[in-house]
Amino acid sequence: MGQACPFPATRLFLVCPSADGLWIAREANGLAEGLFRSRKDAVRFALVEGGHDNVVCFSDDPGVSSFAARP
Repeated sequence: MGQACPFPATRLFLVCPSADGLWIAREANGLAEGLFRSRKDAVRFALVEGGHDNVVCFSDDPGVSSFAARP
């Protein structure tokens, strides 16, 4: 028999700056996303979204929020 994942609710988040000077926290599968004024707030969201501890990765490359206006 296979073993159960020890962290079944853990999700992976990417935190990166936006071109607008805000910070984006996005779950890897697109299930959750937030746009924040500070990196600290983005990390806080990513760590506790869904009531579970999550894994957070950082990028210095600017990202584009799914909330961004599209032409």
